[in-house]
Amino acid sequence: TADNSITDFLLTSSTASHPADCLEISHTRIASSNTHGTGCTFSAAFAAYHLLTGDDSKAFYKTTRYMEAIIKKSIHFKSEIRRDSSSRITVPSDSNDT
Repeated sequence: TADNSITDFLLTSSTASHPADCLEISHTRIASSNTHGTGCTFSAAFAAYHLLTGDDSKAFYKTTRYMEAIIKKSIHFKSEIRRDSSSRITVPSDSNDT
């Protein structure tokens, strides 16, 4: 959006004891090139927080805050993985590699 904020949504399905719901949380977009894999990380964190709390809402908000924190901390890291001109992903070799 124009104000550089984003909104994350969690849609839940209805059950016999709970109606369907749409939770949302808005926050400032973090400018980082280190976002590869954040969808999988979000999914794993949500599953873990949900297991701990048993609550969709708490797990969603905790996961969103967790993702904000790790993306913010990663801003200064530079990835060593590069894509060459043929679109192959290359990883620089380590001097310990044999």
